Order: sequence, then C-alpha cells, then structure tokens
Amino acid sequence: MQSKFSSFTIQKSCGTKIEVTERRAEHLQAHPELAGMLPQVLLKLDVQNKPFLEIEVEMGKAVGFQNRVPTELTLPTEQMTFAHRMGRHGPSHVVENTTPRELTSIVTVILKRVNPKHFHFITAWVGTLAKKEPWDPSVTTSEDRKVSLDYWCKNALIHDPNVMGPV
Repeated sequence: MQSKFSSFTIQKSCGTKIEVTERRAEHLQAHPELAGMLPQVLLKLDVQNKPFLEIEVEMGKAVGFQNRVPTELTLPTEQMTFAHRMGRHGPSHVVENTTPRELTSIVTVILKRVNPKHFHFITAWVGTLAKKEPWDPSVTTSEDRKVSLDYWCKNALIHDPNVMGPV
C-alpha cells in the first residue's frame, strides 16, 4: 500500500515548529484516516513545556472511529489474537468483528521536543491515549514492560485488514 503521507513541517503561530519526517510519515500508513487532517490537528495542539508530549486533541466534531476497545482480562497463559500493522516491528493484540464501533472526536498525538521551539512528531491516531505496546523499543524497564502488558491484556485494536496482516 502506498502511503498517503510525506514529510512536512508545521509552523504554529507561536513560532513552534513540528516536524514530520519521512520515517514518521511512513509509520502513519496504519492510520490512513489521518491523511486529510493531520496538519489541522498539529496546528490545534497546545504545546506544553515538557520534553515528551502525549496529547489528546479535541477536534470538536467526530473525526473517525475509535479502533481500540477494552477486552476481558486475558492472562498470559490464555490464547490471544495478534496481527502485524503496517510500519510496525511487532504484532498488536487484536479482536475481530467488533461492532458497533464508537465515533470519536479525539486525535492523540505524540511529540518529542528537540529544542524549546521545535518538536519531532512521533505518531498520532484517531482515538484516546493508549499505552505503548510491549515490543516498542522505548519500553526498556521491567516496570514499563509490566505497565504495557497489563494494559494490552485488557485492551485490543479492532482488526482492520486494510492496514494489518492476517490474524
């Protein structure tokens, strides 16, 4: 699938720059619903004085469907369903045939500060904030791994064959 994204930089009226690199644009293949709205979302961000930002942006109208749902607690010894999303190094916990899907007006954005007026875009998705997946390279401590596993044993993405491989 050809990505609908390419690298770009947004300059906010406050002077802050948000840079979306080619690598991060490629990462967004798993979120095609953002193709037409990402610049608008980034301009709406309230950047804060933190080195790493995880922000839920309220867009004021429905922008898509929440594609993560709570699940019954799955113990590590129980069977779970996984699929690989485009642009990801590890599999995601998924559920199939989940209806109805919930509309949301929230877009979550993750940014890393490079200097006081410059951010690198990390990722974004339609829906509320989620924990990192256990295979994420930034999950480095045993506590981070425990938080991730606890979360993803109680949550799953809705399988979407347009952006995920087979289960």
